[in-house]
Amino acid sequence: MSLARFQFLLELCRFDDKTTREERKKKDKFAAFRGIWDKFVDNCSRYFSPTHYVTIDETLFGFRGRCPFKMYLPSKPDKYGMKVISLVDAKFFYFCGGIPYVGKEITKKKGDLCVPTQYVLKLIEQLNGSGRNITADNWFSSIEVVAELQKKRLTFVGTMRKNKPQIPPSFLAQAPVSTSRFAYQDDKMMVAYSPKKNKEVVLVSSMHYDGVVNDDSKLPEIIEFYNVTKGGVDVLDKLCHPYTTKRKTNRWPMRYFCAVLDIAAVNSSVLHKWNVDKEPYPSTLRSTFLKSLAIDLATTWMEKRFSNQHLPRSLRMIIGEQLGKQMDTPAASSIDRRTKKKRRCDSYTKDRKGNSYCSKCGNSLCGEHKVMVCPGYSARSDEIEL
Repeated sequence: MSLARFQFLLELCRFDDKTTREERKKKDKFAAFRGIWDKFVDNCSRYFSPTHYVTIDETLFGFRGRCPFKMYLPSKPDKYGMKVISLVDAKFFYFCGGIPYVGKEITKKKGDLCVPTQYVLKLIEQLNGSGRNITADNWFSSIEVVAELQKKRLTFVGTMRKNKPQIPPSFLAQAPVSTSRFAYQDDKMMVAYSPKKNKEVVLVSSMHYDGVVNDDSKLPEIIEFYNVTKGGVDVLDKLCHPYTTKRKTNRWPMRYFCAVLDIAAVNSSVLHKWNVDKEPYPSTLRSTFLKSLAIDLATTWMEKRFSNQHLPRSLRMIIGEQLGKQMDTPAASSIDRRTKKKRRCDSYTKDRKGNSYCSKCGNSLCGEHKVMVCPGYSARSDEIEL
């Protein structure tokens, strides 16, 4: 389609029923895109089984327009945008699920779990009882979330903020560089590591049970494991950026729709790698896959438009080149020459008419553009009919 047509469709694109939106917005700020998002997350979790290690972290969809829950996260590449709490496979970077952050909808009442713990428990519902490990940063990490995950037969590894009351005071005291201190409690442990002077890093783990330290790097095994599995969400963001479908828009549902397309492209490429016999994978495999994916998705619609005789001839020729087909042009015998009906010349911009036709494509020709040939000139006699 033309660029103008494409932009026109984007302007009119909506993702919910506008007549009932205001009523639904009273209960859900995300009502304008909730239906599409829930279906997308359900499909992502249905067709892929995560590996033993998954990552929970914040994703930021860059957006500068008006949005009641737009945020500023300086640690993210886009800085301004809409936050999603994401669950991503730590090995293949497959998006398994996400919860859009639309403000303080999850409230903490007396006796309830803290808000980060509620987010974690809601995301890992599909993993309950599977024995997988969850890696998260210090906003999600606490002794509370470790205990709750253990009830569901899941382990947890993550960094902890230093204001947590469960951290022993000795862990926050200064220590020589590259030294580690361990604390053990039943089925969980904690480590404090000094990467440089006057700096302490505290991690909690229910997956490790001993204080193993790498002799070469001087890093505890918990920290090495955390460094390997913590980047699942960040790598997914990095994969989406170079081939993004994001366009300039002031409507936040459209920005979410572009993010869904980007994540779906990454997920489909992961599934594609599982189903092709090609080892090792070339560096250009993803870009090649995305091009073929775009063509395959558009092929059905292109074939329908290619058969439409009312489309401009130039557009149908372009579609035919993509499909590898030739246009079915009207044969000379199909045009009634006996009527001598005049038509506008297809080779002239002004309204000049003629009653001659090209025997190959059926275009109308005026007196200026028709070519006179003798009967013996067979090379051209099959192309021009007078």
